[in-house]
Amino acid sequence: MRSYFSLPLNSLKSCISLAAFITCFTCLTSTSTWGQSDLVLFVANTGNDAWSGTLPSANREQTDGPLATLVGAREKLRQQRTGGSSTVMVRGGTYELPDIFVLGPEDSGSPDHPVTYCSYANERVVVTGGRVLKGWRKEGKLWVADVPQDKGRWYFAQLYINGKLQRRSWEPNNSDWRKWPLTTRGLPQNELHLPQEAVDLYYPNEMLKNWPNLKDVEVTILPQYRWHNDVTPLKSVDEANKHAVLSSPASYNINAKDPFRVENTMEGIDEPGEWCLSTREGKIYLLAPEGVDVPAAQIIAPKLYTLIEIQGDEKSNRFVHDVVFRGLTFIGANRHQSDEVEASRRDTAIYLSGVTNCAIEDCRVVGVAGNGIDLYHAAMNNRIVNNEITGAGGCGIRLRGEQPGTTDVNKHNLIERNHIHDIATDAWASPAIEIWQSGDNIIAYNSIHNVGYSGISLGGTWVENFRLWKGKPGHGINWQEIPRTIR
Repeated sequence: MRSYFSLPLNSLKSCISLAAFITCFTCLTSTSTWGQSDLVLFVANTGNDAWSGTLPSANREQTDGPLATLVGAREKLRQQRTGGSSTVMVRGGTYELPDIFVLGPEDSGSPDHPVTYCSYANERVVVTGGRVLKGWRKEGKLWVADVPQDKGRWYFAQLYINGKLQRRSWEPNNSDWRKWPLTTRGLPQNELHLPQEAVDLYYPNEMLKNWPNLKDVEVTILPQYRWHNDVTPLKSVDEANKHAVLSSPASYNINAKDPFRVENTMEGIDEPGEWCLSTREGKIYLLAPEGVDVPAAQIIAPKLYTLIEIQGDEKSNRFVHDVVFRGLTFIGANRHQSDEVEASRRDTAIYLSGVTNCAIEDCRVVGVAGNGIDLYHAAMNNRIVNNEITGAGGCGIRLRGEQPGTTDVNKHNLIERNHIHDIATDAWASPAIEIWQSGDNIIAYNSIHNVGYSGISLGGTWVENFRLWKGKPGHGINWQEIPRTIR
């Protein structure tokens, strides 16, 4: 984990809320009240994971001081915890995660002695899964940089220049879908569609081509109904018959006269700031934003799909519990393409599953391509309080218990005083707070605005489904766990 850039203050609106400042200041000033069994560690960009981590800065001899990484702090806690409270205070700066920062049951605290990761005093801490793109060179009117593909395909749909999100190429250059081109043919408009059939896109004019980097090109389409959009890569394009096949099925039938837009093509780069990624070439092409010195700019693309993962094991009753993150800013989480396996499961900046009595407080989740915070499957008595989530491609906060039964129970969580805004930039139907098969939660005093479709969405398996699907395998119900009295 290393520091590589300092985002401009105005690019993130505000650094830390007043509440976060007070909380983090308390983390610093309350050291005099810590007991002898409590453990306090420090992390800093100038630190060293071989040091003790018990000093906020290096000593005069440069032989001891703070740790350098969150991983170093986690390993030190595992070795040295004595039963008291444990606090990791991170000094100001930006920290690049080389991989997902994972906490398991062995990293748990206790109700009276939690494990806390927080910013030091009022210092601003940014944790990122992004990577700096370097070595920009001019080729004609465009700037070009290498995007390494040697460790597996690196695809991304977001790009930040000096802290500001830049739009990748669009055709047409219009966010109003009412002005987009329309499909020329399609399936009947009805609810009885077969998902595997919803892949054929018949297009007008010369909108689509059999580009060499076809999988990198994505189509945003509003199939059948206009409440939901799909962002899907292309599998094939038959230019002669003006027929394209999507790599994954649309959510509904694709009818005639459904609006669509093409994204991430070289031809579409015609406005300052627009860009296109070719994983086949391992290059990114950029038309410089006005007033930006590209070689001197901080240009960052997301790499990791998840930044923080708190993962317990419900089946063996080994939950992660009593872990707190406070006063940190998270940025630069990637998303999968829709045809990739389990694309939506881990496309989230902060992921919690098999957890109880954990908390995300006074944090900021800024500019992530997927979702902000997920409480997935088994998650009980957790607190998501006083956070700001903005710029997410999907949802702000999700509570997803998935299937009715005695496992994967998701309930008694507190979602309070969060500021969720300007989200659902890719998946327009994503609500600010999504609650699915999760009950007995408190959702209160959240400020929600500038979202794609809905503020708060509540759903789950319909009661009628128990009758319709009785005795049938699957269908989203853990039948073996349902009491026979309600089967």
